[in-house]
Amino acid sequence: MLNVIGKAKELKDDANYHKGRADRAGKDASPEQVRKRLQKALTNIQQAIDLLLEAHNDATDGGNYKKELKREIADCYGIMGGLYRRFALQSTSQEEARYYLMEAAKTYELGLHYEVNDSYNLFNLVVVQILLDRSYLKTGTAHIEDGIAKIQDQIKGTRRDQWWAW
Repeated sequence: MLNVIGKAKELKDDANYHKGRADRAGKDASPEQVRKRLQKALTNIQQAIDLLLEAHNDATDGGNYKKELKREIADCYGIMGGLYRRFALQSTSQEEARYYLMEAAKTYELGLHYEVNDSYNLFNLVVVQILLDRSYLKTGTAHIEDGIAKIQDQIKGTRRDQWWAW
């Protein structure tokens, strides 16, 4: 089973490599090359998620292995959400950009179900919801405040030394 996590991490690393290459738009990549790199990263991260979800569903222990799977799944969904946001930035129309932002929101929401003492998907879900509809700053106040409270609890505990939490 540990091989599943190792294989998923390899796919995740490869996805991050292609994501990083895509982020070089205008430096060494045309818009079409950027899209191809993002698509390759998206394919890799989906494969990692598929592997991890299968292992998570099959895992019978409630211990560290299942927690590790959950962390990896949440991380992969976070990466996938970021890829969709990058696709939105590359979009040639507002409709296409909105579609990709909605996909990012769905993906971050999925990641929330697996987050263990983390806030990456939570934070990015709020950001995407604001990008989709600025009125969310007012209509989503309760959700935003719940997220702030969750993060404040985390930084008082095991995440007090983690820069991302701050």
